Amino acid sequence: MNNKRTAKNNNFLAYWLGIKSPELDIKVLKNIKCWPITANHYNRFTIKKRNGSKRELVSVNKSLKTVQSDLAEYFAVTYGISKYAHAFISKEPETLSVFSQEAILVDKLRPKGIVSNALPHTNKRVVISLDLKDFFPTITFPRVMGMLKGEPYNFSNKQAAVISSLICLPKDIDENQGLPQGAPTSPVISNLICNKLDYQLGKMSKKYDITYTRYADDLTFSTNNLKRISAEEIVSLATQYVDRNGFKVNEAKTKIMFKNQRQMVTSILVNEGLNLPKKQVDALRATLYNLENTYNNVEDAVDKFWNMKNKKAYDSLVPVGFYKGGYRGRFIKSKNKGLKGNKPVSKKEFDKIYALHLLGRILWYGQITTTAINTPYDLSKRQYISPKQHSRINKYEEMLAAFYRISMKFNWSVEHIVLRLANKLPHLQSLVKMNPNFLLEHILLDDLELELRDKVSKLRIEKEKYTEFFDSAPRSLQRVLRVFNRSHNSFALNKIKSCVESGWPVPLKQQILFEKLATEELSDLFHKSTNIKGHNVKTLLEDIVKVVRPELIYLSDNVRVKITRVHRELLSLMRTEGDGVCIDFENETAKTEQAVQAIRDLKSEVRLYESDIDNFYLKIVLPAVKNSRTLNIVDIDKDDMNPSIVTDIYAWREALTKVLISIKQHIDKSESIGNSSGKKPFLIKLRDEHPTSSLPRAIEIYRRDVELPFNKKLDIDVNSAEGKVMKWLTGGDLSSAVKAFLPIGDIFVHGNFKDCENVTVNLTEHFYKVEDNLEISGNGKLFFSLQEIKE
Repeated sequence: MNNKRTAKNNNFLAYWLGIKSPELDIKVLKNIKCWPITANHYNRFTIKKRNGSKRELVSVNKSLKTVQSDLAEYFAVTYGISKYAHAFISKEPETLSVFSQEAILVDKLRPKGIVSNALPHTNKRVVISLDLKDFFPTITFPRVMGMLKGEPYNFSNKQAAVISSLICLPKDIDENQGLPQGAPTSPVISNLICNKLDYQLGKMSKKYDITYTRYADDLTFSTNNLKRISAEEIVSLATQYVDRNGFKVNEAKTKIMFKNQRQMVTSILVNEGLNLPKKQVDALRATLYNLENTYNNVEDAVDKFWNMKNKKAYDSLVPVGFYKGGYRGRFIKSKNKGLKGNKPVSKKEFDKIYALHLLGRILWYGQITTTAINTPYDLSKRQYISPKQHSRINKYEEMLAAFYRISMKFNWSVEHIVLRLANKLPHLQSLVKMNPNFLLEHILLDDLELELRDKVSKLRIEKEKYTEFFDSAPRSLQRVLRVFNRSHNSFALNKIKSCVESGWPVPLKQQILFEKLATEELSDLFHKSTNIKGHNVKTLLEDIVKVVRPELIYLSDNVRVKITRVHRELLSLMRTEGDGVCIDFENETAKTEQAVQAIRDLKSEVRLYESDIDNFYLKIVLPAVKNSRTLNIVDIDKDDMNPSIVTDIYAWREALTKVLISIKQHIDKSESIGNSSGKKPFLIKLRDEHPTSSLPRAIEIYRRDVELPFNKKLDIDVNSAEGKVMKWLTGGDLSSAVKAFLPIGDIFVHGNFKDCENVTVNLTEHFYKVEDNLEISGNGKLFFSLQEIKE
């Protein structure tokens, strides 16, 4: 559960788990202003439905919403939901159980939703749709309370009453106390209430060879066996079960759709595979055509829409927030909860909104057309793809190619999304004349990465398995998992999955990239070409892909973003100007302007010179001291602060800033007064990498008062020269410093602690080493150091 919410309401949830007393829990609810529940906890408002009628909704105040969110998560995790339900199910997809070079190109298994609800009803002789009338209002306080008192919940009468009060509307809003439409608990509670109905309808469907699914209040039945049971009999039987379970069928919305009619399930056509209505597809294709061939900007397209007669929702392709008369804006939450107002946006921002909205429509069509294809498809091998689905997939890829060309025309910075999709769409590659060798995405995994993903796919709820995985993981991954879990032996599965699937910072891999930027394959990015025309863009791209692609997921976020932008701008330049285009960093043109700026931004973030402008002092140390507001307590030794290197400047600066903030917060009173010599209590030095010894580059912070200890206990075995520190010392700013410095190296604290002396502790990994004597010089005693990892 969400840690912040859970911590706040720990007593409350502990009560429902049988740990706390009812009296204590009611007090907790009162303290957070969630008892008793009144109309003041809700704000009612209405929205207009597509058919013109109005729907009554509520928004919940912050305190009650927090409690409801915790309850919703508790019920969703603890109690099972019917396999027939497809709405309000967690959208976290399952991971593939087997990883291979081919399998990793497949999207994760689709979560439940309107697509999974429609899929079982494809290619059926008859499809029947029933709608439950007033779905949420029909699920009332007595029904919820009765459910909670029964199996498998078994709450006491008082427990069930309190929970039901928290998740149902109060009487002064709804006399029947139904579920509020808009509360976090209503979806999961409605699914739990419908478990019995789903079971009965599922049993009936199995008996008569019927397929049944439910999406919230939409019940869908389909069959090819009309000899066994007629459509009218299905409706009659289903209605009886619905009535027995306390619901009513909205007869006006009952639909019986035969094969020769348009069969729609949750707005998706299911006659032959999955498809969208022709009008929607045609409107999307027409919009793309006009953007590419007719309109010169987004405003023209939107103005054209406002002049259309008999506009439909699917015709517009105009994002919510672009208003009649040419006003550009977007919806924002207003102070009146539940209502939304609009806010003006710049042309650049709205172009991005429009582009992503348009792309979302295309991807939605693609999701529909490619459903049920479980391997990367190649349209030249059509034996498993029906002719109609083949045609739809072709349209989808042609739409993506058109969007790519439009993004180039209007200079939308989203064309890289299409290129990423093209990794799995061979036909699209040819449509955009794409050479996969120029793509930067980390697609093909090495043996170690495949092995890690395979191991992670087998992890379930057994905590000891997480520790076994940690023990067998690479050293660099262990380091990161220790930091993010703040433990040597307790690890969260979501943290493990995140690292293995998305990568983690590995200092040595990033250093390899920096070395190649400094003096090797990628150094041309930072140097003037001997060719009068400049550097050949195609050659630059080939070098970037060769060097960066294998290491991309192991770089820091900052470096990855900068170098990815360079790649994207160079690729865009080559696609518009051809393979022979060159770029001169000192003589930019209108065509090369964005690529040159991207390279300058990368250079500014990673390259330090032997100069008075871009050196370690001016770009890292001085900004960190200023940002931490420690100028009054820190001296800076400027000697040796101008090495010519390529490094992660942001990581150094951010980590040093956070360390200095922590020092300032825990400074001893005697240090805040100062001393008679005029020296400040701390000194910062740069120790450059030693050419012959193993000493790495480091920022060192010295403490003038050599007797003052680090104000923590280690709780270690003082008879052991080295070992683990089991009690985590970092929190707040020091924890942030450690995380920021992960792509560079480790942070150490040196000196005396409350319970031991002369110890160096690696705050990144929480290992200690007892030193015979820590060096004391005219600078004081070494206190903190931020050290690169070199091997």
